[in-house]
Amino acid sequence: MKRRIFIAIALTIAIGIQAQTIKLVGTWNEEGATRTWIFNANGTKALKGSMNVQLPIAGYSVPCELVQTRTEEKWKLDGNVIQFTAIPLQIVADVKKMNLNGVSEAIKAKIKAGVPKLKQQIVTESKNDWQANMVGKSYSYVVESYSPKQLVLNLDGQRFILNRDVENMTAAQKAEFDKEVAEYEARIQKEKEMREAAKREAEAKAKREAEERARIAEEARIKADNMYWERLGSEKKSSYNKAAAEGVNLVDLGLSVRWADRNLGASSVSDKGEYYAWGEITPKTDSNSKYKPIVKPKDGAILDVSSDPATVRWGTGWHVPTIEQWKELFEKCSMKENNDHTGVEFTGPNGNTITIPFTNYTYWAHYWANSISYKGHARCASVPRQAPTKKIEGITLKSSDTPETKSMSADTLFPIRAVME
Repeated sequence: MKRRIFIAIALTIAIGIQAQTIKLVGTWNEEGATRTWIFNANGTKALKGSMNVQLPIAGYSVPCELVQTRTEEKWKLDGNVIQFTAIPLQIVADVKKMNLNGVSEAIKAKIKAGVPKLKQQIVTESKNDWQANMVGKSYSYVVESYSPKQLVLNLDGQRFILNRDVENMTAAQKAEFDKEVAEYEARIQKEKEMREAAKREAEAKAKREAEERARIAEEARIKADNMYWERLGSEKKSSYNKAAAEGVNLVDLGLSVRWADRNLGASSVSDKGEYYAWGEITPKTDSNSKYKPIVKPKDGAILDVSSDPATVRWGTGWHVPTIEQWKELFEKCSMKENNDHTGVEFTGPNGNTITIPFTNYTYWAHYWANSISYKGHARCASVPRQAPTKKIEGITLKSSDTPETKSMSADTLFPIRAVME
């Protein structure tokens, strides 16, 4: 029987354990084992246990119960650590409950006569083994938790759960035990109330601080809004009011421009709205309409006040985003597919959000920018769905995580998402 020498390590201790007296003296029953731990007032620890075994007695193998009481260590409580030092073993071995059914009286007599010799042999062998391997060695148990009713110890990761032996207490011991339990429970209740009060105070403080941060942020937002509208001037304010009459809100994402919260001609933020060929101000309601462009744009052309659908519809200040403004949206905002999978949410550096609805493509939403790139191809922004790869009618469609800018034929019909400088 060997134990490893163990240097006690710090463990998380139940609240209150260091603030109370741990009373070990007495008998504790170990859960999951047929043995008890006895902490004596003189500083020694004994173990008492029993096991059902076959013992060789007087030449016969006898089923019986072996009961041993071993006083084997000194103990000392230091904070939440019980330090043990092995001492010369004091042991009492007893053989009980022998199963001698069917055994003749003569053999019974031989077995009973052989019991003292066997007991002495058990004691001698145990003492010799203990003396050779354990005496003088020290190790420690950490008290994980303590109450008058239960003690939980830890030896290098091995846990021992000990329950106070109440049944075998004397009347005086039981009265002292009941008093200790009452004091312990009162202390635990008080500590619980203190923790709850501290938690409430911490929550109230966090709420006050959050409200203060929100107040400061709101003041900053109002100030920024006021400065923004002062800079815009009356003409752009009138343009904004015209869009607002259609339910449009202007969203500040913390970028260089503010974005409309919905598409041109849309009845809600998730509505796709109207479709336009690049450079034309007459909308189409169906992105798949067969359409022959009225205007063939020149290379390098940029939408002007007469060919920008947003400007024509809502007035000065509103316009189709430049390709740089789309890139700014993609690069400075976080994005995720919305909960009903109808579009992608872009959240700006300041926490505000807009939704870009999916349009006429299964896995992409395409929106016009304000410039022509080459040979009748206009710049556009492509917003991907955040969806897994799927097969539709035998064709594998792969989604992407990254929005990008492209060039598409100017006679293609895409929706418009407007911005205001």
